[in-house]
Amino acid sequence: MPQMTEAYVIETARTQLVLAEGEQLHQLYYGQRLSNPAELAMLDEHALPVMSQLGAGDDAGALRVTHADGNLTTEMQLIGNETVAESDAATVHTFKFKDAYYPFFMELHFRACSDVDVIESWSTYHHDEDSDVLMHAFPAPQLAFGRLGDEQYVTHFPGHELNEMRVEETRLTPGLKVIENNEGAHSSFGSNPSLILSVDRPAHETCGEAIGCALAWTGSWRMEIAKGLGNQITITAGDNPRGSYRLEPGKVLASPKLITTYSDQGKGKVSRNFHRWARAYCLNEGTRLRPVLLNSWEGTYLTFDEKTLTDMMDGVAELGGEMFVLDDGWFANGEFARDHERAGLGDWQVNRQKLPRGIRYLTDYAKRKGIEFGIWVEPEMFNSASQLYADHPEWALMSPNREVRWGRGGTQGILDMGNPEVQEFVFRLMDELLTENPGISYVKWDANHTITQPGSIFQQGGRQSNLYHDYVRGYCGVMKRLTEKHAKVIFKVCASGGGRVDFGSLEYGHEFWTSDNTDAMQRIFIQWGTGHIYPASAMACHVSASPNHQTRRATPIKFRFDVAMMGRMGFELRPVNMTKEELAFSKAAVETYKRIRPVIQQGDLYRLISPYETNYAALMYVSANRRRAILFAYCHTFMKAYAQPWIKLQGLDVDRKYILTEINLEDGWQHAKQVDGRTLTGDTLMNAGIEVGLDGSCRVGSLQGDYDSAVFELIAAE
Repeated sequence: MPQMTEAYVIETARTQLVLAEGEQLHQLYYGQRLSNPAELAMLDEHALPVMSQLGAGDDAGALRVTHADGNLTTEMQLIGNETVAESDAATVHTFKFKDAYYPFFMELHFRACSDVDVIESWSTYHHDEDSDVLMHAFPAPQLAFGRLGDEQYVTHFPGHELNEMRVEETRLTPGLKVIENNEGAHSSFGSNPSLILSVDRPAHETCGEAIGCALAWTGSWRMEIAKGLGNQITITAGDNPRGSYRLEPGKVLASPKLITTYSDQGKGKVSRNFHRWARAYCLNEGTRLRPVLLNSWEGTYLTFDEKTLTDMMDGVAELGGEMFVLDDGWFANGEFARDHERAGLGDWQVNRQKLPRGIRYLTDYAKRKGIEFGIWVEPEMFNSASQLYADHPEWALMSPNREVRWGRGGTQGILDMGNPEVQEFVFRLMDELLTENPGISYVKWDANHTITQPGSIFQQGGRQSNLYHDYVRGYCGVMKRLTEKHAKVIFKVCASGGGRVDFGSLEYGHEFWTSDNTDAMQRIFIQWGTGHIYPASAMACHVSASPNHQTRRATPIKFRFDVAMMGRMGFELRPVNMTKEELAFSKAAVETYKRIRPVIQQGDLYRLISPYETNYAALMYVSANRRRAILFAYCHTFMKAYAQPWIKLQGLDVDRKYILTEINLEDGWQHAKQVDGRTLTGDTLMNAGIEVGLDGSCRVGSLQGDYDSAVFELIAAE
């Protein structure tokens, strides 16, 4: 290892990433702030490069290219660096490299978000070689630890449609662990592009070192965790192009951003750092409170008329909701009418048989009811039974000389978003829809198919494998244009449920659809996993009918509300089908949620009891000033008679006194009668805790039944 010549410190309020220049740029340290990080340059024998490269004395080769003359190796040399303060809290450090022989250039970028203890990193590449360079792997800068405890554990989040964001933990052993997604236009099926690495012990909520990583990319991706001799650990994350990207001279190629945070207080702090960063630096209007809405899908599916929709608007307005969203089925006419899932995608004209007075009539009706109006679209997709496909078959992604493999309904395909003509078509149709209907204030942007047949008529000259990366860049470019022009419109990202739960799509979206599975019991697990990385304000959680349409499980309405309140609460049902008692409870629950949502949507999350470890679950949100908190407790499956969940709270001020009140009650049942209405110090609530049980009038014990739940509000006493 060569002697380090200079240390570069990239720091946040509580953490530091220390790099140093040798033959390459090496990582010396990532962790709590040090008083004299420059001293680390004298302890360089275990330092690893932040971008390993084939042919630079490192066989790992995170950066792998084939130069225009066929050379497979690179020797990137640091030729300069600069630091730019974007704001009081955000600073960008850029390190510039050039190959020792070729006119091939790389820049490594690190953006330190000081106030939230998060570092964003990404790489960019360009060249002036005689012809194209093949980019086989072009990741973000690596996290490279020369020493990192004796043991390491990786928590990641596999899952698929209806079963997203499951929590899995694995002990890291020598070798290579790979987490990846190959779907092209979906980022989160198979696994989510995120992980938490814990040191010396399995991940704990409140103690121990933990490093969180999330890739801001909404297409195929790959994350590698390599463990070598001497507990050397590297984390490499980036695009997964399923081939090589052909980079033309003079063009710039950027890797996805890797979002990283360090905690010495367990994975709970990792989550809170990610959430604060997302609200401040990523989410569209991250501090805006999200509305309570009714989405029409599970209430009507594709069968409805004007009266069906106006009745639903009447219902959500009566319940105190703030928005109605018209889902699939409102477009296309004649033989391509969207009366079933096999036709109509691509033909975004209003279905005049269903809606003879058009969208404007519905937006005006919503306005008269005092609510806002939203609409569903799937503009990246088409059906073979559509005028769009008849007119522009060349816009479809399909493999030449292969039998077409259609998606949903046996007729759904995907447009080539890497094609500028397609990008302009999608932007224009959405721009016209929003401009002609200014009453639309919310767009649910869905994507129910992915790249199953990679083939692009647009990508010529051996550039077929460019389509994966260019698809994502094209989609993001369209979203950027739309969100800038229609800045007041809320955009929700959806992809067969939670297929686009990632920070790449959320750069342009306000929220995501967490899962097509709306069963409250299943949602406890899905939302528990999702909250490890993504904030509650972005997590759409809807109260649906009972029995649930996916699982046929019957659950109490209070349980369904209490689970939906964990995120951005809404409805997925027809109010006209609810009983008088359900309507009364729902109206009160909506009023309660609107009162407490600032704490839930903008507060800090603390996970207290894991549903993976017991038959209970408990979590809480605490306001930034720690004067308010909301506690949720659930019994998802009862197993042990009269088991008493004893909950120790977190995140409160030790010396401050709090008034604890159970809220969202049904039929007067109380689960903490012994403490309800009492004033207790944060010290008592966090170190002694409270027992959650029933009042004993008819039932004894605790949260003793399947689908029993309780919600508590804590307010600081004056």
